Amino acid sequence: MKVMKLALLGTAALAAVSVSARADDLSALKAQIEALQADVAALQAAPAVPAGFSLMTVSEGDRIVVPGLEVRDNNMYAKKVTTIGVLPTADVPASTVIQWSGSVRAALAYYDRNYYTDDYEANTLHIKARGRLDVTGTTDTAVGEVGASMSIYADIDNTQTSTTNTGFTSQSGTVKMDYAWGWWKMTPELTFAGGYNGSLATIGYGIRKINDAYISRGSVGVDGGDFTQLRLSYNSGPIGIAVALEHTDEGGNYDDLAGTPIADIKGGPLGVAAEVTYSGDMFNAELAGFVRDTGLYDEKYTQSQIGLGLGAKLSDMFDVSVAGSVGNNVFYTISPSTINVGDGWEVSAAIVATLSDSISAEVGAGYSKYKGEYYDDTTKTTAVAGGIYWSPVSQLKTGLQASYTHRDTTYDYNSTETRAAWVTWWNF
Repeated sequence: MKVMKLALLGTAALAAVSVSARADDLSALKAQIEALQADVAALQAAPAVPAGFSLMTVSEGDRIVVPGLEVRDNNMYAKKVTTIGVLPTADVPASTVIQWSGSVRAALAYYDRNYYTDDYEANTLHIKARGRLDVTGTTDTAVGEVGASMSIYADIDNTQTSTTNTGFTSQSGTVKMDYAWGWWKMTPELTFAGGYNGSLATIGYGIRKINDAYISRGSVGVDGGDFTQLRLSYNSGPIGIAVALEHTDEGGNYDDLAGTPIADIKGGPLGVAAEVTYSGDMFNAELAGFVRDTGLYDEKYTQSQIGLGLGAKLSDMFDVSVAGSVGNNVFYTISPSTINVGDGWEVSAAIVATLSDSISAEVGAGYSKYKGEYYDDTTKTTAVAGGIYWSPVSQLKTGLQASYTHRDTTYDYNSTETRAAWVTWWNF
């Protein structure tokens, strides 16, 4: 009897364990089914991929290097941007990438100026701001890559509304276009581009490497200006060649019905610029120049300038560059309100240092000397600028920047400017 009781008890215990195990398996299976149903519901709620496309992704990625905007890329725009990638189905020949990014910057900016042989002195302290939005899209088409890029921005500052210091107003900034640029890669080497951009003759070396958000490079950097233009470029390996037809006076080349000049600066509507570049692992270089017709105070001139820039990446930490140019009948400033035209030259140099993953610094200096044609004047300009910045993440950068500029002229329109700013960028 005892043996039979023990057998019955053992059988009951085994049955209970078996039932418990099956219950655990059923619970786990039920949880897996519920998770799968949740995934299916999420997929059903997701936005549909456009017709003709098999996959659409949204991610953070590196900014596209736009052909023709390399010099502007030296500025402190966000390096990481939001990227939408659309993959076509087999019967659609094009894939598209759209990138957008934006930033807001604010600065506590100080400005001190003495000019006219120290007869006049002005200094200001402001909190300034800028908002900007950048959009770039590229498509791989049957005839090559086609893309477009544009940037809009607005500056905002408190403005005095009365000379008696009785009123100030906070203004909304006027939205402006920084650049609007399109391109077509006809072959992997040959690119046709056009729109509104910096002149091809601008040298992106020397003191132009210094970020000048709220400071000054002293007008020493080799800058050809911003113009509407058409550009053709060829790149093969480390060598690049480009030529551009540039509308250099932006509508100031005509008189009104009474024969009065619309603007002081006027001239022929078109100019030509050309560039040759070399891009190596350690060294890079640029040789560029322009020829254009223009005018000042009803006098017409043919301007020409040629500039050279050299750069070297000495290590992962230091990037060194120098630049120089020689110009004939080019515009330069002899006072805060006076423009002259004349012959001259300028040189500059800069060092950009990556001190750590989050800290960078830059310093640059330049010198120029011009002999005026319209005024019998010689102007010498010396400029020093620099900054140090901290960027713990790609969405945030903050730092200090400052500059000093001294201008010595024959007419005693001497001036000294000191600028400093604490600047912060918020990027998305």
